Amino acid sequence: VDAISINQDDPEERSKEVARMGGIYRRARRVIVWLGGESEDSNLAMSTLEKVGRDVFYRKSGSSFA
Repeated sequence: VDAISINQDDPEERSKEVARMGGIYRRARRVIVWLGGESEDSNLAMSTLEKVGRDVFYRKSGSSFA
């Protein structure tokens, strides 16, 4: 699980992070994208996505993955 948060107000950071995205997508088996600003529930959403990612990996590694 990886997450990129891009500060849209910083052109240098934005340029670096966008350049990384191609490699991330090429190597990814599955991608979940959240477009939008940060909100009070952002941390909850990210931790939920991490848990889902771990659960999928665990099930795929074991015999119970469907």
